[in-house]
Amino acid sequence: MNLARCAILKWIVSIMLLGWSLSSWALLVAWQPGAGYTELQTITSNEPPIEGRSISEASYHLMHYPIDDMDEKLVQLAHLRHHPDVVFAELNTRLLVPASVHSARLSATPAGLPYFWPWMGLDLVQQWPCDAITLAIIDSGVDIDHPDLLSEHFLPSLRTDQQPVIPADAIGHGTHIAGLIAGRPNTQQGTLGLCSSARLWSIGVLSPFGGNLADAITAIDQARLGQAQIINASWGTTRFSQALFDALQRAEQAGMLIVAAAGNDRQALHHRPYYPAQWSGHIASLISVANADQPQRLYAGPSGSNFSRYYVDLAAPGTSIRSTWLNQDYRAQTGTSMSAPFVSAAAAALWHDQPDLSATAVKAAVLNSVRYTPALVDDVRYPGLLQIDRLLLGPVEQVIRPAWFSYQWLSEGERLLIRGHALDQVVRAEWHENAEQKLLPFVEVQQGLELRLPTEWQTGVLHLYDLSGPLMPLELQRAEHHIPHSWCEAGRCRLPWQRHQIEIERLGGRGHWTAHLEKDGASLALRGEDLRGDWQFILDTQQHWRWSALEIWDPHVQRWQRLESRHGLDQPHPGLLRWALADASPWLQTGNTWQTLHLRPVLSPGLSGGEGCYIATLVYGDAEAEQVQQLRAFRDQQLMHSATGRWLVHQYYRWSPWLVETLAPYPRLQSIVRFLLDLLVDWLRR
Repeated sequence: MNLARCAILKWIVSIMLLGWSLSSWALLVAWQPGAGYTELQTITSNEPPIEGRSISEASYHLMHYPIDDMDEKLVQLAHLRHHPDVVFAELNTRLLVPASVHSARLSATPAGLPYFWPWMGLDLVQQWPCDAITLAIIDSGVDIDHPDLLSEHFLPSLRTDQQPVIPADAIGHGTHIAGLIAGRPNTQQGTLGLCSSARLWSIGVLSPFGGNLADAITAIDQARLGQAQIINASWGTTRFSQALFDALQRAEQAGMLIVAAAGNDRQALHHRPYYPAQWSGHIASLISVANADQPQRLYAGPSGSNFSRYYVDLAAPGTSIRSTWLNQDYRAQTGTSMSAPFVSAAAAALWHDQPDLSATAVKAAVLNSVRYTPALVDDVRYPGLLQIDRLLLGPVEQVIRPAWFSYQWLSEGERLLIRGHALDQVVRAEWHENAEQKLLPFVEVQQGLELRLPTEWQTGVLHLYDLSGPLMPLELQRAEHHIPHSWCEAGRCRLPWQRHQIEIERLGGRGHWTAHLEKDGASLALRGEDLRGDWQFILDTQQHWRWSALEIWDPHVQRWQRLESRHGLDQPHPGLLRWALADASPWLQTGNTWQTLHLRPVLSPGLSGGEGCYIATLVYGDAEAEQVQQLRAFRDQQLMHSATGRWLVHQYYRWSPWLVETLAPYPRLQSIVRFLLDLLVDWLRR
């Protein structure tokens, strides 16, 4: 009987969560400056216009439109992605409820922070002052009535609905994190926070049902405008959001450090994205953190830690950690949500002691504190755990020095672009492969260093040196081309397509669906009861290719047709396509019970050597041509420092891949474009 009741209760909760998530899928629409749209006209009915609310002012005007009807959402989305005044349009998708695990479900003994001190290089329990730094906990709120959380630590805060109160915590998650950052020592419970004093700013965005992108974006902007220096983001989403990415970029430009949990799906982020942790390679001041249950191993139990040698920076303890909880209680929790605040607090303590550092210098110091651990090489970029003794007790010059943050292959893997902090201080680069080593020449570029790897390299280790010694070694291997099989689960399908991997996801639709490869090996099929929805097609980001187009088979005219923006297609970045499918009927064969769509991916080699300057790279034939560098400098030094300039750059990235495809077959047209660019370059030189 009890089992039956549990099953019924679980079913009811699932229905409630589904209904809540569907109703929360409003639209986020970025209008061009001056467009001034405050309402949307309904398309599928004669209902009154949909009133929107302003989310943020950036290089565009971001509006939130609550729309409950699924058909209306999809029709609006497809329409807006082709609207001349729209920069982008996307669903206001939900944030994931943090999938931390209560210690009662674990075999590990619950332990407070002192238990993990030796892991991070400390012998004695110690706290550090952090109150010169404002740390924003964007989470579920905080129970400031807990006896171990000093209310004077907390600044007057806002919920994202603008109510001027310190948000109460309905789920305990934010309270647990606050205790790890600044909880008072409690020897009876074995708990304490890393910071003895702190300025904490709690901004509530999570409820028992999760949260949504609009609230997260508002919270990030609130923290930025309130001049917080650090954001702790122990939440995420698997759905790409241009609005969220732009909000974090604004925080980066304001000099803020963002610490993001890597997620608890036991997935490699280069196969299954998780944002914002996924962007640690694109946003220089963002740190992504994995969960370790041993000094040399990531947690792999229930809700195991995500990992990636490309997108996760380092690990910190996060398994069965005891901290403050609701109703003056204590609880042990497991998840990357618990790992991130260790890094946030350690960064705050360092920044308090070294207030003149930049956010990227603090990130570099945190990464330089890591002790190399070969067992974690395939799991995180800097293989090892956060080491507080090196960060806060050792010589300052040991950690405040150059550090690489991310890397990107160029020219089919023969060249390497490395980004990081103070890489202009690097004096030597060595390549180690098969017991052999050689010096590599390198050049300084706008965002770091560029090196040419040995011909036919497969697996090796790159060592960079500044005047004080070696940096963390960078272990490289060619991207894997073989994907063993396809699978579909939880609304996602992963398909091997030629030498690439394509992951497909749908939001906002009804009924079951699946995807499979066609027998010809050159196309794929979507099949389901109702294929309407906002589809997302992700190309494995470690391949040297990008989306050029997506074609669909039209059975009425018996030919392939290229999907365009008028069909609801959008390309936020080279590895991602979004398709708002409001009506599948134009491409369906009659008489079938289930709907079937045949799609053909069109890919092309990435032009990443141009650092986004696709057209200039094409017409000048070299990503490092003098003219291309001049245009790139104009972009970075002029355009990116104004709202209008950033909007122009965004439009260029949006349309230039398509223009490159159009120009490629026509040399004469390329020469005309080159002549026009020459005029611009000559003007810039004056």
